Amino acid sequence: MRGWLGFVPQDLSDEQAAQLGIAAGGGITVVNILVKSPAFESGVRPGDLITGLAGEPVLSSQDLVSKVAALPPGALVDLEGLHGREPYKVKLKVLERPTRPVQPQ
Repeated sequence: MRGWLGFVPQDLSDEQAAQLGIAAGGGITVVNILVKSPAFESGVRPGDLITGLAGEPVLSSQDLVSKVAALPPGALVDLEGLHGREPYKVKLKVLERPTRPVQPQ
């Protein structure tokens, strides 16, 4: 079983990172989220910037996917990011990764 947080990440382009005033590779964006997932319930939304997981920086969407996949479903993990320009830190319960693609709500 592989862990999942209930959202789809995407790498930031260098241009997007510059517009946000962060270094290239300094985070990822949320492009889609499963309604009623732990991420959604904690306030994570499409467009949010994710910068850290469990106290470690998130460098790319693949980095995030790999880190979360290594966690067992049911584990609690801290997720750090920006909603607009406001920083946030939430604790999320790791879900079991679906075996089929999740359809947008």
